[in-house]
Amino acid sequence: MTEQSKRRTHRWAFPVGLVLVLLAVVGAVTLVSGLVRGIQYRIDNPKDKLDYENFLKIIVMHDPDPFDDVDTAANIPQLLDISIWSLQNSGEAAPKDYPMDDMGNLRVPQEDVEREFLRLFGKNVPLHATIEGMDYTFEYDAQNKCYLIPTTGSLQIYVPRVRDIDKVGNSIKLLVDYLPYGTGDWRLDESGVPGEPEPAKTMLITLFVSGDSYTVGAIQLPPGQLMAAEGQTRIA
Repeated sequence: MTEQSKRRTHRWAFPVGLVLVLLAVVGAVTLVSGLVRGIQYRIDNPKDKLDYENFLKIIVMHDPDPFDDVDTAANIPQLLDISIWSLQNSGEAAPKDYPMDDMGNLRVPQEDVEREFLRLFGKNVPLHATIEGMDYTFEYDAQNKCYLIPTTGSLQIYVPRVRDIDKVGNSIKLLVDYLPYGTGDWRLDESGVPGEPEPAKTMLITLFVSGDSYTVGAIQLPPGQLMAAEGQTRIA
């Protein structure tokens, strides 16, 4: 090869190499962008939100006190109360499946409550005790290891609406609006079309994932949000 041919070859080496590098970068960016869009779709998928809202329905309805950990900070009677209501609404054990006592109370076995508590909160029930609700009592019968449940309806307070989903490792952090329940709280827009009410509050609910199921690990105030009594009801 002559000296002139070598110079001609070297002259094209740099731009050709630059083009190849640029193509590689564009390919990598396209791949990453596609992955991000796929992940974002999975996170924002309305079906996921609906699944989470259905799972949280009974929990948000009864509005338990915030807690960082079920074992150390949760109000256990509140979570037991939720587990019993969840059992009666789950379809797995409808009220008609439980026997009644002479007073017309359903006799819900302790083991059923324990199983539902484990399904919802991922922990074993630390202590069984009589539960005092807003206008009802679930008496614990230690001798027969069951709860006596009056045949009364549940007072629905809030409806969950998942606003944001953040999946990190084996946990899912959900920003959940607590919407007031009842037709009187639903607003009409300028055209007279019904719309969702302003949330009474917003909570950060952490779910722990195990296989195809998940449990509630924490219910917390989002960063920067105070309790209503402290002068702030929701984050911006």
